[in-house]
Amino acid sequence: MFIKNQYGAHLLDQYIDTIIKYICQEKQASPAHILVTLLKNLIPHHTTCLFNQAPITPTFDLVTIHGLLGVLERKKNPVDSVIVDRVDSVIWGLNQVADKIDNKSKLFYPLSAFFSVFQQYRTKLSPELADKLEFKDCWNACLDLAINKILADLRSDKRAIKLAACNALGQLSEWIPSGSRADIIKELQICLDCGDNDIANEASQVIIRLVHWIPTTVRSGIFDLLLANIANESRSIIACKSLAQLYTWAWETERFKALMQESGQTLQSGDPEIDLYILETAKLKLLMKNVRLMIQSKDSHTICRGSQIVLHLHPIISSDAFFTEREEVVGALLTKLDDSSEKVISAAITVFNQMKYNIKEEDFVSVRNKMALLKDHNSVYVRSAVYEAATDDMLADVQSKLIKKEENVAVRIAAIRAMGRLFRTISDEKSRAISINTLIDIVVNKKLDLKERIAAIEALCQPLKQVSSALYPAISNIIHTVLGGQQDELMNVKIQLCQALRHLKYFMYPNACALIVDDLFLLMHERQIELRASACKALIDIAKVFHTEAVSTKIREKINGLMKDMELADFAAASKAWVLLGQLKELVLPRERKEVVKTLLQKLADLSVDENIFKQDEKKESGETILQRLYQALKLYADEVSHQDKVLVLCRMRFLAAQEKNCHHHAKILMNYYYNAYRQELAKLLLMHVPSENNGFLPRDVAHTMTRFAF
Repeated sequence: MFIKNQYGAHLLDQYIDTIIKYICQEKQASPAHILVTLLKNLIPHHTTCLFNQAPITPTFDLVTIHGLLGVLERKKNPVDSVIVDRVDSVIWGLNQVADKIDNKSKLFYPLSAFFSVFQQYRTKLSPELADKLEFKDCWNACLDLAINKILADLRSDKRAIKLAACNALGQLSEWIPSGSRADIIKELQICLDCGDNDIANEASQVIIRLVHWIPTTVRSGIFDLLLANIANESRSIIACKSLAQLYTWAWETERFKALMQESGQTLQSGDPEIDLYILETAKLKLLMKNVRLMIQSKDSHTICRGSQIVLHLHPIISSDAFFTEREEVVGALLTKLDDSSEKVISAAITVFNQMKYNIKEEDFVSVRNKMALLKDHNSVYVRSAVYEAATDDMLADVQSKLIKKEENVAVRIAAIRAMGRLFRTISDEKSRAISINTLIDIVVNKKLDLKERIAAIEALCQPLKQVSSALYPAISNIIHTVLGGQQDELMNVKIQLCQALRHLKYFMYPNACALIVDDLFLLMHERQIELRASACKALIDIAKVFHTEAVSTKIREKINGLMKDMELADFAAASKAWVLLGQLKELVLPRERKEVVKTLLQKLADLSVDENIFKQDEKKESGETILQRLYQALKLYADEVSHQDKVLVLCRMRFLAAQEKNCHHHAKILMNYYYNAYRQELAKLLLMHVPSENNGFLPRDVAHTMTRFAF
């Protein structure tokens, strides 16, 4: 029911604010506690005295309040009581006396506020009571304030604040209300056209996430700004990626056009979206003309830039609408394979490798012939590019390059990758055997570079069944050596290896797996975020395959250790455990998950009571603060948090999101995330109350509420 008068609206707001403040101030704040507090505040003070001088008039409100308190409070002794979670029983009682509750009752606004905050209980109200009470969607107003604050930060003159606001908008993209979108797009256009390259690039990345709801009227302006940013070398790559995303919406129109032509009809211009598609296509064709001119220039740097633009605009130019422009670019690039600059040749080969399925057969043959001549080029760049793009007819050359021990590591790694990629095209058993034996020789040769040996292991993932199990211990030892190595130069190799473990896990020797589990847990405590995340994913993959006692015991030991670390007084160490337990949630037992959620909610409650609880937060590790880790862990465990606890999180996050410190942008993001998770659960709850005789059709009131909450 909507709010009929200004006084009533003000009173309802007061009660809602009282509930939220109480939740933030109290560490134990269940819905039952909130309801008891609201009801006790309604009892006149003189009725609670032991010696009353005036007779008490037993009004309906007073009798009902005492009756409801009797349901919620259980007496332990004459002066002490405990609150029990019996809100459902309270609602049942209220439904029985719904005809006596109106806006003149003392219960009216407190109950309206309670069901406005704890929306999940509304489905249990009788239709009569639900129609009488006045509800307010208190969270939407909070989220609008959060969005408006980010918008204000986007207009700030301070670079760091502007960048943080752009990043926050990107993460909130799916949940930005329609009323705020026009202002956000306007500010992002200003950012795209600003003089700061980092801010322009951040805005371009946000545009990619907002692409599905950018209105047709402003899409053309953004399109032009991105086209202009392509000319700036520092913005070119991200602008190309954004442009590709922004243009692909029109592909549906292109398909529709083809269908219309097949049916003998024509698609006339006049539709704004069709006209915009035609205009954008024309602009892109002009861009491709300029890119072709860049490729035809004599300056090697300009040619490489033009090649890079083609590479990142490939999703667009692979369309039939750009057939002519694509062929012109291919013709220009073909001439560059005879260039004297090694960087120009390698850039051209890289583009051809990307476009090989979208060029004419004769052009493909020409490229293949040119590559055959370049395979022994004196430049490392050129040879590496040739082998990265090797086609099936070059398999013998690839094998020869590895067997004869090519002197350059980069070229050898390119050849190894080519061999792994070409396995599926080899039909000759003898040739397959040569390839496998060549890779095995590289794997077991301890004198070779570790990167090369890892590349060989990855390549062996293709002919997996043909690799002898006798080699598994050697492969496991290499993995253990790399993951356990202390050299700084191994950092990127470790990340690549962790990411490759999804396939390499089948090569691991079970007895060596326990050692690799140890290595991965050590990597989870490294400073580099990407390495930690890769190690967590690798560990989950291993746990799914190896169910041996040694591996299972080791993983349980590590999880138990993290569960203990979670309670440490040192918040820096404890916060690492929170995040790791979130990333390893698949390996955490259900009862342990409940403990993790309990701890995280407790830390959040402590924080809302004492803002200075995380004093160590001033020291940052790997760009993350302790608060950011708490928010990240709460996000990872959101589906384990109950209905009522989600509301408590929302109340506390509203308090934290309103501040100008303590990672308030991250607080806004988490608040939005929880609100949408809460709305999805409300939608499911509503569906559970739909009678089965509706035969698949939702009642009008449920459909209306579903639309508001879920969509």
